[in-house]
Amino acid sequence: MGAIARFEETGDAEWKAMSQIFAGALSEDLDAGRETLEVALVQFAEDDYGVNRFIAKLFLSMNYMAMGDPESGLELREELLTWATAVDYLVLIAWSHWNLAIALLAVGRIDEAEDHNGRVLAHMVSGGYQEGIAGAADVIAVAQFHRGQLERALTLIGGADTVFETIGTYRWPEQSHAVEAVRAGAREKLGDAESDRLLSEGHAMSLEALVTLASEV
Repeated sequence: MGAIARFEETGDAEWKAMSQIFAGALSEDLDAGRETLEVALVQFAEDDYGVNRFIAKLFLSMNYMAMGDPESGLELREELLTWATAVDYLVLIAWSHWNLAIALLAVGRIDEAEDHNGRVLAHMVSGGYQEGIAGAADVIAVAQFHRGQLERALTLIGGADTVFETIGTYRWPEQSHAVEAVRAGAREKLGDAESDRLLSEGHAMSLEALVTLASEV
């Protein structure tokens, strides 16, 4: 909150709003976080900061998802995809499809989630974006789990684990929760030994092998 106060003192409305975005996103109090994000969104709506408004809406959609309101989160993410497509912002188009796929999985619309995520995988592979490839593999894994393909789901997750470890980054919260639910569900049905074997098989895959497996689905 110190940054917000300092930018308020200097009269820098844009950076005050940017600070509010991240304060809202990181708040443990989801109600307070949503209120802070909504205040920031008003600022960017007035001044028409396109990408900043995108970020504010994305974090607000995450708040909705965390509050157990995936339909509202889904609606916001559809708006984000529409905006990114209209301005032809290729990176944000890809991430909009990915975030939309996560929300669609949360409401059980598996076919649509896979359709959006297929575009993500193609874009990330063509750009050599490893985090994006691993993220797309995670979405495929969750969808495969819901289709009863537990072995493939765990192998994909193992491959994605290796990518995240290699590049030194972490899964986003919604993504992480979905993946952990797959791990737990698969262990319950397959047992620890078989689950560990499949995850290890995934861990040993190269990035190219992960892309091949993800593309076969």
